[in-house]
Amino acid sequence: MRVELTTKIFVQGEHVGEVLALLRHFAQGRHEWVVSPIDTDTVADYLDSHAQGLAKGYSELARKAAVNHAAWSVADARPLVRIQPEELSDHVADLERPAIVAVENNRSDRCFLEVIAKVFGAPEILLAVKRDWLVIDNGGGLAGAGRRAKEERGKFRLIPRVAALFDSDRMVPASSEKAHALAERLRGHDILVHVLEFREAENYIPNRVLHTLKPYHLIHPRIDALKRLSHEQRGHFDMKRGFDKTSGVPDSQKVLFAGVPSQVIAKLGQGFGSDVIKQLGERADTLSETDFAGLGPDVCRELRSILEMLRKIV
Repeated sequence: MRVELTTKIFVQGEHVGEVLALLRHFAQGRHEWVVSPIDTDTVADYLDSHAQGLAKGYSELARKAAVNHAAWSVADARPLVRIQPEELSDHVADLERPAIVAVENNRSDRCFLEVIAKVFGAPEILLAVKRDWLVIDNGGGLAGAGRRAKEERGKFRLIPRVAALFDSDRMVPASSEKAHALAERLRGHDILVHVLEFREAENYIPNRVLHTLKPYHLIHPRIDALKRLSHEQRGHFDMKRGFDKTSGVPDSQKVLFAGVPSQVIAKLGQGFGSDVIKQLGERADTLSETDFAGLGPDVCRELRSILEMLRKIV
C-alpha cells in the first residue's frame, strides 16, 4: 500500500511505537512511504528526538521516498492511505495484517496467480506472496471462498485489504452465474472481486503448455482439435474433463458448439486432465504475453486487471 503519514504525526511527537512499526514496513518494502519533499526536515527532527539510533537510516529512507514521490506522484493511480494522528493505531493494525485474496482452490488458483504475475511483470505480487504479505486463502469452493472473504474483511478496522477471485463456471459467454451474484454481494462489503470471463482458470492455459503434456500421441490430436474452436468455444470448453463420450456436447452448449465437426468433438472427449493447471506453473518461465494474447482479444487486459486488483490491497 502507498502510505502517507501526515505532518501532524511528526509535529505532535506521540505514537512513537506505531510510527516505528510503519517505518519498519517501509524499510522492508512491504508498504511504500509517500513523503512530500517539504516534510523531510520535519521527519528528520522527529526521528532525532524520538529514535536517535534509527534516525540516520530512516531519515535517508524519507529522502528517497520524497524523491520518488516528486517523480511519480502525478502519474501514480494506485490508492493512497493518508493517516491522521487519531487514526494511526487503527491503520497500523490494518497494515500489519496480510492482505487476503480468497479463492476456491488455493493450490490451482495460487499457481494461476503466480504465473500471470511472473509473465505480466508483477514481481511485487510474487514477493508479497512469498513473504506472506498477501495470503491466498482457500475457500474449498465458491460458497466457502465467499464466506472466507467476509470473515477476513471483518478483521480490518478502516481499510479492508481483501479481494476474491472466482471461476465464472460459464457454459456460454456473458451468462450470469452464481459467482456473479456472490461477487455483487461481496462488493457491498467493500471487498474487491474478479470473476473470470472464461469458464475456469484452466481455460487460460496457452497451447504452448498443453503441448508439454503426456502421452504426446494422445494429447497432440486433442490440441489439434482444440485449435479448431473459436475463442469463445475454447474459453467455455471443460478443459479438465472435456465432453462426455456418451452424451457429447451438453444441451446448454449446443448453440455455442453448433457447426463444430463431430470428429473434433470426439477428439476433445476426454479433455486434458484434472491436474492440467500444474503444468502451467511448471512452464511459467517459457511463457510470454503473446502466448496469452492468442487465447482471445481481451485476455491480456483481463489478466492485467487481476494484478491491478491485487496491487490495490497489497
